[in-house]
Amino acid sequence: MLGGCINSNGKVNTFDLLSKSIKELPVEYSKYKANNPMCSDTTGTAAHTNSEQAVKNALLELIGKNALFLFWYGKQGSILNRTITGYEYEIQKLHREGKHLKLFVNTYFSPAISVFAFIFDQHCIYASGVGTNLVLEDSITAAIEEAFLLKWQNEVKEMRNYTKVPTIDYKYHGECLKYLEQSFKDTYTEEPTKNKNGGVDELLLSVPNWVEELHAIFLRNSIK
Repeated sequence: MLGGCINSNGKVNTFDLLSKSIKELPVEYSKYKANNPMCSDTTGTAAHTNSEQAVKNALLELIGKNALFLFWYGKQGSILNRTITGYEYEIQKLHREGKHLKLFVNTYFSPAISVFAFIFDQHCIYASGVGTNLVLEDSITAAIEEAFLLKWQNEVKEMRNYTKVPTIDYKYHGECLKYLEQSFKDTYTEEPTKNKNGGVDELLLSVPNWVEELHAIFLRNSIK
């Protein structure tokens, strides 16, 4: 990773979204950093013609990654049990293949809502997707579309490698399916839609109180 743009002080200029002030960070904190102090292993990245939308999308990705971490390792989530509209053909096709689509929700970073979509059968998880937004329907759409996209990608890869022996670890997949079944029993209770047109300031309400700084930086777009 190239990290952020280095200034004359040998550091990276940032904008702290929480204090609304310009700051500096050591270059290594704008890259993957697995050693102490202050590891840097999770970021949100986005590009857009509108700078505020780019920051919002980056925040959504950052929140989604951390929500997924809490879902898998913290068992924080619930089942989303609702009729999915707009994907009737795709879901019927899944059923003909003996597969199912299941949705889960994590609201730790409320008002942001993270949805996780899994495409699976009794033996294997074929694809999954993550969607995070201030509006539940938008999170559902993003999660489902990512799951179907990755399913298609995996199928194309499998067709290209049709002469090779499949390498699916069914034992591992079975453990994941068992984990999902045993860890998440509660059903998510939907709340009235709020913050439909919320921007960055609305999304910052999702940031926990223990977070002291939240830096936005420009990524380098050249290796020079």
